[in-house]
Amino acid sequence: GGNKNTTTTTTTTTTTTADKEDGIILIFPTTLSSTSTSTDTLTTMHQTAESNIQSSLGDTIRLCLATFSSTSSSTSTSLSRKEYEEQYSKRVLWCLDHGYEYIEVDISREGLTQGFEKREKDGFARVVEAMRGTVWSSAVMCTGGRGGRG
Repeated sequence: GGNKNTTTTTTTTTTTTADKEDGIILIFPTTLSSTSTSTDTLTTMHQTAESNIQSSLGDTIRLCLATFSSTSSSTSTSLSRKEYEEQYSKRVLWCLDHGYEYIEVDISREGLTQGFEKREKDGFARVVEAMRGTVWSSAVMCTGGRGGRG
């Protein structure tokens, strides 16, 4: 039998255009122990993303995504309720201080399909809403002409 422990990785994704970075999306699993994804780790991820950007960094979108799977039992056993609430508060405050929106995303099949009909979205539905609502630097604005789509 092999080792059943999973390796946890942090991923930094930037949205790029030819001339400018539109923003930063930090992604990490919430199943980490309370010390593994401290605000120090978020700061390191943020600084790494900013240092990898050669042109000017746009503030069009900044998302901090904490992922979990509702079908996995590890989310409920890795942190006590109190530890979870403390980490949640620290992450939200860090995000506010650094200009990010904090979103917890259920990456199970069910989690990725729920919440799109709600007015106040959360989870994956909120990520999609944020991405769709962003006016990207590469957007081409239509001027004049006929209104509507034919």
